[in-house]
Amino acid sequence: MKDKDRDGICDSDEVYGCRDRAAYNFNDFATKDDGSCRYFSSDRKVNDENKAVFGCKDRAAYNFNDFATKDDGSCRYFSSVKEDKCENKLYHAVVYQVVEVNGECWFAENLRTRKFNDGSSLMLYDKSNTTAQTKATEMGLTYNYHAVSTSRLCPVGWSVPSLEDWSSALKGGRSADVLNGLNLHPFDTFDVYGNEKRRLEYWLPDPIDFRNAESILIDSSESQLKSRIQRRNKREMLGIRCKTD
Repeated sequence: MKDKDRDGICDSDEVYGCRDRAAYNFNDFATKDDGSCRYFSSDRKVNDENKAVFGCKDRAAYNFNDFATKDDGSCRYFSSVKEDKCENKLYHAVVYQVVEVNGECWFAENLRTRKFNDGSSLMLYDKSNTTAQTKATEMGLTYNYHAVSTSRLCPVGWSVPSLEDWSSALKGGRSADVLNGLNLHPFDTFDVYGNEKRRLEYWLPDPIDFRNAESILIDSSESQLKSRIQRRNKREMLGIRCKTD
């Protein structure tokens, strides 16, 4: 297995987060610092011009940058967001960006909860296990289909988007518009053997049979977004988005 930074932890098992105990968002489970540490103390000179990260700091904007320390006036909005139709969602101590898509509210980032909506905990990844599980990536968490099938991953009143939901969201949109709106970027997923695959793929809520379920694989390399339905083993680890019921 790969271990690029030679810290004794395989790249596929790294957990990204803030590792500075002085930060208020310190993550005790993190094995690799991702630069996301935040501090209450004003003596942390994060606004120093030499260290500033420029970007949009308004969470209501679809291009909000969680790592930005200095707003550069680049914020962009869907009109419905400015009208507060879809407010950002607090779920298990994480605030998710939310945007309107065809009159419905969608998470504009991948789900990254380690708990179900009833507060019970998910198991950590074990490729030999078929229970509901989660595994860390650079961009949120990934989940096997056994977690999806519980219908308890998304917040109460929200659900995993169906094929029809995704088709409607992607239909007719220019690549840049949809990618920016839903913040769609490839992330690490994992096959049934635990191997990493960098792709843009999400579970659909409907199973095929005892062993397999369906996913949607999105190709963002074209001027028009393309997607196709995949048949995946339920033990593979893919992404999850949530939308209002």
